Amino acid sequence: MLFFNLQYPSLSFFCHRPDADLIASMYTHHRDKAVAAGGAQPGDAIVLFGGDLEFRTGSDTEILFRQISSVWYMANLDLYNCVLFITVGANGHLNTTALVERQTRSQDIFNGFLPPMEELATGFSTDYAGYVDELDVMLQQYLDSSSSLSTPTVFTDNSARLESSVGGIPININDHAMPTGIDQARCVKDATEVAMLRYSSEVAGASHVGAWKATKAQPEISEMTLEAAFVGTSQTCGLRFQAYIPIVAAGKNGAVLHYYKAAANTKPGEVVLLDAAPELQGYCSDVTRTYPVTGVFTDKEKVVYNAVLASADAGIRAMKVGADWNIDVCYGTESAPGAYWALTEALVEAGFVYARDATMRQLVFGDAKNGENT
Repeated sequence: MLFFNLQYPSLSFFCHRPDADLIASMYTHHRDKAVAAGGAQPGDAIVLFGGDLEFRTGSDTEILFRQISSVWYMANLDLYNCVLFITVGANGHLNTTALVERQTRSQDIFNGFLPPMEELATGFSTDYAGYVDELDVMLQQYLDSSSSLSTPTVFTDNSARLESSVGGIPININDHAMPTGIDQARCVKDATEVAMLRYSSEVAGASHVGAWKATKAQPEISEMTLEAAFVGTSQTCGLRFQAYIPIVAAGKNGAVLHYYKAAANTKPGEVVLLDAAPELQGYCSDVTRTYPVTGVFTDKEKVVYNAVLASADAGIRAMKVGADWNIDVCYGTESAPGAYWALTEALVEAGFVYARDATMRQLVFGDAKNGENT
């Protein structure tokens, strides 16, 4: 039996990963942005519900938990069945409390003891921590102390769950403005978010190199072992989660858009498609690479590779402030080609696409309506 020794790169290869203090201040900034975008006023409150722990059907085996992205944007709250409780003070200052479930003695044994509340709050990048079953009391106390002349609004992402948790408290519920506000806030990344995205992308690059080296060392390696090489590098660099299920496809499997079986072996003369990328605390990379098992492209493979490269380069050049995604980046024009235009042009030049009497514009857009008149 042949055993393959996976080698992982040194962490010194990568750019600097944002430190904990910087990330904590990032969450404070996020909450300010999202609450403002959601329209919450002094005296109002926000109640956001984290994701639930899921199990495999018909078993007690847990599925590895990943927090809902909108809640993760507001706090480093990576615990299931939690609640994020935010109050808006008279001066607009936000007080944030992470609420977690109480654990039974049995849960303490199985899951480990919960840290003290002060440590939980620090770890979650919130001001305070408490228990989920205290939400109704905390909300009532806050509303009682509010100096608002009108009944305060409680913003939430799940009105049914809120009402079941705090039934009987007279409140105005808004269950759409805050999710929309969070979505708007997430559209523009700050410097820390960019650094987190950069780090996850750096790790993705190193993981792809690791898989490529594994293929080079063993040309008939299994797709599953290549996936292990990729994921192993990511986790060695501290990123446990993949942004999506890795696609490791050798030969004809690369023609299956979401191939996930990882059941075949690579063969010399084939190419391998590897679409995989890790994430850092919800900040995802997304990288797809195709490379020859032997390390050398055939002439036909070179043509396709260069066509795709030309398409990517054209799309990148077209990405400028104010550019329209479809018109400028995807399509473009003869003088300023977008990704589709550059790809079509390269395929025509290589003989993969026969232009006949059609103009480039007609070939790119696919019909005479959007192309030039004939």
